[in-house]
Amino acid sequence: MNFQQYAAELSDAFIRNQEESERILKFIFKRIAQDLAEGKRIYFRGFGSFKKVRRPARKYRNLITNKIEIRPAFNDIEFTPSKKIIDSLKQRARSPRH
Repeated sequence: MNFQQYAAELSDAFIRNQEESERILKFIFKRIAQDLAEGKRIYFRGFGSFKKVRRPARKYRNLITNKIEIRPAFNDIEFTPSKKIIDSLKQRARSPRH
């Protein structure tokens, strides 16, 4: 699903218009991005958690030039799904398809 589809479902579920739903989603995503930039861990009970992690610099071989190069360290986002989500995915994988 994309952003507009989520906004449409949000507006249908809470009897709001599409523009208001988009503003709500944009606010939530903006706030999550701000908190991650500040190094805060974000946890949604029953869904999972997000946190900022620092990936170290590392060497790699450029397959085109065959030279060893260094990729600089960078910040990344790590998502850890909740046990409830993992169990739900396992259950769906076992159920027959329709």
